[in-house]
Amino acid sequence: MTVLPPKTIYGGSPYRDDHDPNKLEIVTFLDWVVSMVTAMGYANYQPFETKALMDGDLDHDAKTLAVVYDDAGNEGIYIKIGASGSGSWSRILDFLPGSQFVALTVTGGTVNAIEATASPGLSAADGVQKALLFAPGTNTSTTVTVEVDGVTYRVKTASGIDPVVGGIVTGMPLEGVVANGGTWFRLTSDQASAAIQAAAEAAAADAEAAAASILYKTAADRTALAALTPASAAIVHLNEASEENWWIWRSDDLSAEVAGDTSDRYVPLTGDDGSGGAYVMAGAVQTGSFFKTDTPAARIIPIADRLMGGDSVAYDGTQGALAEGSYQSLTTGIAADSTARLPGLGWIERNAGFSWAVGHGQIAVAGYAHTLGGTAGASIGVSAAVSNDTGAATTANAWARYGDAQRWPGSLGTTWGDELNISNHGSTVDDSAYGADAGGGVTRGLDLAIGGGSAAMGLSNPVSAGYRLGSNGGTARKGFIFSSTALYDYGDYKIAIEMGARARLQWLANASKTLGAYIQSDVNSASVGMGLVFRNNSTVFEGIGGEEAFHVNRTGSAVNYLYVSGGAAGNGPTLGVEGSDTNPDMRIVFKGTGTLNLVNIATATGASAGGGSALPAAPVGYMTVKIAGSNRKIPYYNT
Repeated sequence: MTVLPPKTIYGGSPYRDDHDPNKLEIVTFLDWVVSMVTAMGYANYQPFETKALMDGDLDHDAKTLAVVYDDAGNEGIYIKIGASGSGSWSRILDFLPGSQFVALTVTGGTVNAIEATASPGLSAADGVQKALLFAPGTNTSTTVTVEVDGVTYRVKTASGIDPVVGGIVTGMPLEGVVANGGTWFRLTSDQASAAIQAAAEAAAADAEAAAASILYKTAADRTALAALTPASAAIVHLNEASEENWWIWRSDDLSAEVAGDTSDRYVPLTGDDGSGGAYVMAGAVQTGSFFKTDTPAARIIPIADRLMGGDSVAYDGTQGALAEGSYQSLTTGIAADSTARLPGLGWIERNAGFSWAVGHGQIAVAGYAHTLGGTAGASIGVSAAVSNDTGAATTANAWARYGDAQRWPGSLGTTWGDELNISNHGSTVDDSAYGADAGGGVTRGLDLAIGGGSAAMGLSNPVSAGYRLGSNGGTARKGFIFSSTALYDYGDYKIAIEMGARARLQWLANASKTLGAYIQSDVNSASVGMGLVFRNNSTVFEGIGGEEAFHVNRTGSAVNYLYVSGGAAGNGPTLGVEGSDTNPDMRIVFKGTGTLNLVNIATATGASAGGGSALPAAPVGYMTVKIAGSNRKIPYYNT
């Protein structure tokens, strides 16, 4: 007789009180349990139908073994922790030894998302049990899952790939094991061969269609080249034994070129004289020319619309399929933990006319130019330009060059947003706020040329800012750093920033752009120039020639200090003392035998004290001063 599980015998879950179980079914099930316990060596195990029943029975000694045999998700072998009457049970095996083959019963779901239960329970550990279920229908998607007692597994074939559409058919026995860290149900049986063949044929058809529409083609010889369709072969690689080369299609009238071609550089289509266009040799060797009008003519390969190279060929070219945070081509831009390494950069690939993506340690785009052998002019390695010309009615932003650099946790190398490596292999040429030395040869690391636009536009309005250090939501620990070895040493100083006369550094007081403070130089001649130098324990005001005019010295324990303030009309300026002391002195220290020299003081001369025209014998009061450390009194009188 078939052994039925307790839920079936007792009328479902929860068990129904009005159900009268069949005694023969009960006896058969108990006999099966006894035989399992005996056959599997469970004679010394405490049997429990459910984990809840086991957890409620702690009257067993430590290290007692128990088996839970009919509780989906909790079945397995347990060991008692703690003394009898206390402690807990700990699972040491999440399946029943001897039950390595598990039957899965389909309970619902769809053909692509199957729901099932396991009897006995299915372990989530990889490869410890083999399970079998019968497919409820034919799959209509390559993404197929099976949920067993609440745990969902992705169905994979024996080779570890998704099943093809129709690879699983109604009633097919699906035999497999848990794999990939408890996330896959990996089949040990195969898919339906007819579906596999159909998928292979479809892939072949797609490949042929792609090959028919691909921009690049190959041709065995010039005859085969002339037979190609230009719409699907704008660039062709010719594989002739005598000459292997690249050819491009030009659709303009080339009949004159074809007629005068003595070098086999033009191949018109079969039966055409070149008036409808022709394939033109691109050449494996440079012509040395740059323009088509040069002699010989430069070989130019035109690419219409967009060009994707390197890993960027993975981009499908559609606008809606690529989200802002997705970068289709850079599979290497996704870390092992599935963290996107290029968040928010999908727009680059989606909107690029040219995109070339590469992996670690490679250069995606490089430019190099030189002036050797050229005429007067400029050589530019990489150039970019932009025009914000939408007009006043539309708000649009424009960047001539944009870069995005991101460092991720654990990365030890330096991350640069932009680096310019500048070298001078010639003579030293000085540059200044008023221009470089005569004779040319100046080298500049970065030059921001501020202007109003081309002369033809007649614009001369000032730009908003030459350089701005802004925030993208984060902060920089420092705004500018001048490396200690980057600046030329003039002996007594190095120049970090140079500005012309009347230039100032200024600070705004608030968001209303109110001027708060500034430093400005109005010096127009070296003979009247001044400098401020910070030395060890001293701040010095000096002339351009190094003539020291005024020192402010540092006292490490100072709590009192001088202050100077101007005076309004009718009041003189003030030189005063402040500090934390209640009555701090003002000390005037002379060098050597020097004295205090008060200039421009009018002094009246009187006769003897007390005389008619002399000062009175008794002063009005005394001013206390300290001379050589001792208090002294200086009398003063009314005038």
